Amino acid sequence: MKEKEKPKKQLANELKQALLRVDELEKRIPELEKNLREAKESEAKYRTIADYSFDWEFWLSAGADFIYCSPSARRITGYEPEDFLSVPGLFFRIIHPDDLHRVAENLNRKRAEKGHCELEFRIITRMGEERWIVLAFLGIYDESGKYLGIRGSSRDFSEMKRPSRSTCG
Repeated sequence: MKEKEKPKKQLANELKQALLRVDELEKRIPELEKNLREAKESEAKYRTIADYSFDWEFWLSAGADFIYCSPSARRITGYEPEDFLSVPGLFFRIIHPDDLHRVAENLNRKRAEKGHCELEFRIITRMGEERWIVLAFLGIYDESGKYLGIRGSSRDFSEMKRPSRSTCG
Protein backbone atom coordinates (compact mmCIF):
# COMPACT_ATOMS: atom_id res chain seq x y z
CA MET A 1 0.00 0.00 0.00
CA LYS A 2 1.39 3.42 -0.92
CA GLU A 3 1.83 6.08 1.77
CA LYS A 4 -0.85 8.29 0.20
CA GLU A 5 -3.36 5.46 0.29
CA LYS A 6 -2.88 4.69 4.02
CA PRO A 7 -5.67 5.96 6.21
CA LYS A 8 -4.77 8.90 8.44
CA LYS A 9 -5.45 6.79 11.53
CA GLN A 10 -2.89 4.17 10.42
CA LEU A 11 -0.31 6.86 9.63
CA ALA A 12 -0.93 8.49 13.01
CA ASN A 13 -0.43 5.12 14.73
CA GLU A 14 2.82 4.48 12.85
CA LEU A 15 4.05 7.95 13.76
CA LYS A 16 3.12 7.37 17.41
CA GLN A 17 5.06 4.05 17.41
CA ALA A 18 8.08 5.71 15.77
CA LEU A 19 8.03 8.52 18.34
CA LEU A 20 7.85 6.00 21.19
CA ARG A 21 10.85 4.17 19.73
CA VAL A 22 12.78 7.44 19.41
CA ASP A 23 11.90 8.24 23.03
CA GLU A 24 13.17 4.79 24.14
CA LEU A 25 16.41 5.29 22.24
CA GLU A 26 16.91 8.80 23.64
CA LYS A 27 16.50 7.41 27.17
CA ARG A 28 19.38 4.97 26.47
CA ILE A 29 21.78 7.70 25.33
CA PRO A 30 23.18 8.49 28.84
CA GLU A 31 23.75 4.78 29.50
CA LEU A 32 25.46 4.31 26.14
CA GLU A 33 27.59 7.43 26.67
CA LYS A 34 28.63 6.12 30.11
CA ASN A 35 29.54 2.72 28.62
CA LEU A 36 31.57 4.39 25.88
CA ARG A 37 33.38 6.61 28.40
CA GLU A 38 34.21 3.57 30.59
CA ALA A 39 35.44 1.59 27.57
CA LYS A 40 37.71 4.47 26.52
CA GLU A 41 39.08 4.80 30.07
CA SER A 42 39.71 1.06 30.23
CA GLU A 43 41.44 1.06 26.85
CA ALA A 44 43.61 4.02 27.88
CA LYS A 45 44.62 2.23 31.08
CA TYR A 46 45.61 -1.00 29.34
CA ARG A 47 47.27 0.83 26.43
CA THR A 48 49.36 2.81 28.95
CA ILE A 49 50.45 -0.39 30.67
CA ALA A 50 51.37 -2.04 27.36
CA ASP A 51 52.85 0.97 25.58
CA TYR A 52 54.97 2.16 28.50
CA SER A 53 56.45 -1.20 29.39
CA PHE A 54 60.22 -1.41 29.26
CA ASP A 55 59.95 -4.89 27.76
CA TRP A 56 58.85 -5.52 24.19
CA GLU A 57 55.27 -6.71 24.58
CA PHE A 58 53.44 -8.39 21.73
CA TRP A 59 50.64 -10.68 20.67
CA LEU A 60 51.10 -13.03 17.74
CA SER A 61 47.94 -14.42 16.13
CA ALA A 62 47.40 -18.14 15.56
CA GLY A 63 48.80 -17.52 12.06
CA ALA A 64 51.94 -15.87 13.56
CA ASP A 65 50.96 -12.34 12.49
CA PHE A 66 51.35 -9.49 14.95
CA ILE A 67 48.12 -8.27 16.52
CA TYR A 68 49.90 -5.94 18.95
CA CYS A 69 53.49 -4.74 19.18
CA SER A 70 54.65 -2.31 21.87
CA PRO A 71 56.86 0.72 21.21
CA SER A 72 59.77 -0.99 23.02
CA ALA A 73 60.27 -3.04 19.84
CA ARG A 74 62.07 0.02 18.46
CA ARG A 75 64.58 0.15 21.35
CA ILE A 76 65.27 -3.58 21.27
CA THR A 77 65.21 -4.37 17.54
CA GLY A 78 65.60 -1.06 15.74
CA TYR A 79 62.35 -1.76 13.89
CA GLU A 80 59.19 0.27 14.38
CA PRO A 81 56.19 -1.48 15.94
CA GLU A 82 54.33 -0.81 12.67
CA ASP A 83 57.01 -2.81 10.81
CA PHE A 84 56.08 -5.92 12.77
CA LEU A 85 52.38 -5.28 12.17
CA SER A 86 52.73 -4.73 8.43
CA VAL A 87 55.61 -7.00 7.36
CA PRO A 88 54.61 -10.67 7.67
CA GLY A 89 57.35 -12.86 9.10
CA LEU A 90 59.62 -10.00 10.21
CA PHE A 91 59.85 -11.41 13.72
CA PHE A 92 61.24 -14.70 12.41
CA ARG A 93 63.59 -12.93 9.99
CA ILE A 94 65.36 -11.08 12.79
CA ILE A 95 66.02 -14.24 14.82
CA HIS A 96 69.61 -15.36 14.47
CA PRO A 97 69.77 -18.24 11.94
CA ASP A 98 71.42 -20.55 14.49
CA ASP A 99 68.52 -20.03 16.92
CA LEU A 100 65.58 -19.89 14.50
CA HIS A 101 64.68 -23.58 14.46
CA ARG A 102 64.64 -23.86 18.27
CA VAL A 103 62.57 -20.68 18.69
CA ALA A 104 60.06 -21.63 15.98
CA GLU A 105 59.71 -25.14 17.43
CA ASN A 106 59.02 -23.82 20.93
CA LEU A 107 56.56 -21.19 19.74
CA ASN A 108 54.72 -23.81 17.70
CA ARG A 109 54.46 -26.15 20.71
CA LYS A 110 52.26 -23.56 22.44
CA ARG A 111 49.43 -24.60 20.12
CA ALA A 112 49.18 -27.86 22.03
CA GLU A 113 50.78 -27.15 25.40
CA LYS A 114 49.41 -24.66 27.84
CA GLY A 115 51.66 -22.86 30.25
CA HIS A 116 54.55 -20.46 30.40
CA CYS A 117 57.81 -20.82 28.50
CA GLU A 118 61.04 -18.81 28.43
CA LEU A 119 63.66 -18.81 25.70
CA GLU A 120 66.99 -17.06 25.34
CA PHE A 121 68.09 -16.39 21.78
CA ARG A 122 69.82 -13.89 19.55
CA ILE A 123 68.31 -11.41 17.16
CA ILE A 124 69.88 -9.28 14.47
CA THR A 125 68.73 -5.66 14.80
CA ARG A 126 67.86 -3.38 11.92
CA MET A 127 71.42 -1.98 12.13
CA GLY A 128 72.93 -5.50 11.96
CA GLU A 129 73.84 -5.69 15.65
CA GLU A 130 73.51 -9.06 17.39
CA ARG A 131 71.53 -8.89 20.62
CA TRP A 132 70.47 -11.48 23.16
CA ILE A 133 66.86 -11.43 24.25
CA VAL A 134 64.87 -13.49 26.68
CA LEU A 135 61.32 -14.16 25.55
CA ALA A 136 58.71 -15.15 28.12
CA PHE A 137 55.51 -16.29 26.44
CA LEU A 138 52.39 -18.38 26.70
CA GLY A 139 49.65 -19.56 24.41
CA ILE A 140 46.33 -17.72 24.44
CA TYR A 141 43.09 -19.70 24.27
CA ASP A 142 39.46 -18.61 24.27
CA GLU A 143 36.77 -20.03 26.57
CA SER A 144 36.16 -22.97 24.23
CA GLY A 145 39.88 -23.85 24.09
CA LYS A 146 40.49 -22.44 20.61
CA TYR A 147 44.10 -21.33 20.14
CA LEU A 148 44.33 -17.56 19.57
CA GLY A 149 48.09 -17.15 19.39
CA ILE A 150 50.94 -16.20 21.69
CA ARG A 151 51.34 -13.39 24.17
CA GLY A 152 55.02 -12.56 24.57
CA SER A 153 57.33 -10.27 26.48
CA SER A 154 60.95 -9.85 25.38
CA ARG A 155 63.83 -8.20 27.18
CA ASP A 156 67.24 -7.35 25.81
CA PHE A 157 69.82 -8.89 28.13
CA SER A 158 72.84 -8.43 25.89
CA GLU A 159 74.57 -6.38 28.59
CA MET A 160 74.42 -9.37 30.92
CA LYS A 161 76.32 -11.41 28.35
CA ARG A 162 79.11 -8.78 28.32
CA PRO A 163 81.55 -7.79 31.09
CA SER A 164 79.74 -6.22 34.04
CA ARG A 165 78.70 -2.58 33.84
CA SER A 166 75.77 -0.54 35.11
CA THR A 167 72.83 0.26 32.81
CA CYS A 168 70.85 2.28 35.36
CA GLY A 169 70.10 5.99 35.16
